[in-house]
Amino acid sequence: WLSGASFGLADCAALPYVLRFDHLNLAQIWGGGRLPHVETWLEAVKARPSYETAIVSYLSGPALGMFAAVGSLVEPKLVLG
Repeated sequence: WLSGASFGLADCAALPYVLRFDHLNLAQIWGGGRLPHVETWLEAVKARPSYETAIVSYLSGPALGMFAAVGSLVEPKLVLG
């Protein structure tokens, strides 16, 4: 985890930012081996039961669709080095 051996405040603080990129379908920013620790961290967060309760059950399909649509407008402008 970001601040130690267990999920903590630092993870809670970082999650909204990383998750927004994920919902925008812009995970290629860290995916494909670019930032493997971010990829592994997000997988671990998504595996937590609280993720289902706090995130998955909260967001609706239309909201996720809107994020994906906006992400498709941004994606061509990404410059990944």
